[in-house]
Amino acid sequence: MPAIKGGVSRDEKEGVRHYLRSFMPKKQAKQRRVTAAEKRAVQENREPSVGPKAAAAALLDERRRLIAEAAYFRAERRGFTVGGELDDWVQAEGEIDRLAEFGCSRSKHSLRHM
Repeated sequence: MPAIKGGVSRDEKEGVRHYLRSFMPKKQAKQRRVTAAEKRAVQENREPSVGPKAAAAALLDERRRLIAEAAYFRAERRGFTVGGELDDWVQAEGEIDRLAEFGCSRSKHSLRHM
């Protein structure tokens, strides 16, 4: 490797730069801007409201979590035998949707007995 000024090669200088950069603090990802409504909510000591898309996504996530939990308990009752996973999921989906339709909620304990 050809040496440059001072008798240190380019590769050695780059290695030192890389080594020194490893100790420097990482750049933080850009944070989203806080809206004026969110600032007011914090000042008024209340939860900021979420948009309709975020609320719908949260509901879908919660629905999926409840279905997965109910399907797990169904599989547990079957002894986790192979081949009934889809039936467990479909039955749990129907049960959770019926509960949601009537505005009911179930605890983890009662999900075990569906």
